[in-house]
Amino acid sequence: MSSSGSYRLQYVAEHKASYKKLAGAAFVESVPKTPSGKILRRVLRDEAKKLFAAGRLRLHVASKPKPKL
Repeated sequence: MSSSGSYRLQYVAEHKASYKKLAGAAFVESVPKTPSGKILRRVLRDEAKKLFAAGRLRLHVASKPKPKL
């Protein structure tokens, strides 16, 4: 991760509430878009799956709190 990327994660960790903190981030050179300008989330998802399969990306899934009885 670049120094500016780690700076951004550190900034969010220091200035946001614990439930708003980022679990991680992946920075890309350009965001794939349709001709009308909409972001192609499917393409981003596929790229993330490839990075995850290669071991270059970790996913953090926050656990849901247990309901109070």
